[in-house]
Amino acid sequence: MSNDDLSLGKPITAHELRLHMAEKELEEARRALEKQKKLEAERQAFEDYFMRSDVTDEDRRKLRERVLRMAEQGHSELCVLTFPATFCADGGRAINNFEADWPTTLTGRAAKLYELWEANARDMGYRVEARVLNYPKGLIGDIGLYLLW
Repeated sequence: MSNDDLSLGKPITAHELRLHMAEKELEEARRALEKQKKLEAERQAFEDYFMRSDVTDEDRRKLRERVLRMAEQGHSELCVLTFPATFCADGGRAINNFEADWPTTLTGRAAKLYELWEANARDMGYRVEARVLNYPKGLIGDIGLYLLW
């Protein structure tokens, strides 16, 4: 039944009205499914990027600019990267429990940034911390990787 049929003032049977309601519900379900598929594709694309991308010279330049800008504003730390705890080898458990070996649980881009810090910035007095940022439904959610000076 089309919206035109409903708006013309014709009598509508209860059966027709239920069919109309079912069509609307089905359309809403289709939209929700499409939205879920799109979100899943975006999540998968981010995971692929996170796991496979290298830290480029451009990334380093942008990071340096962000650090300088934060320092000029009086801040002494910068969240360099956020990512789901599921990207950690242990689901973020070591970070959540402040275990000394938490860096060994990093994967992908987070591990590469940590290695970059170890190779270039550690001896210059910079520190790196990882923090659990949220606990959706009581579970470890997102992790933030911070550079401190």
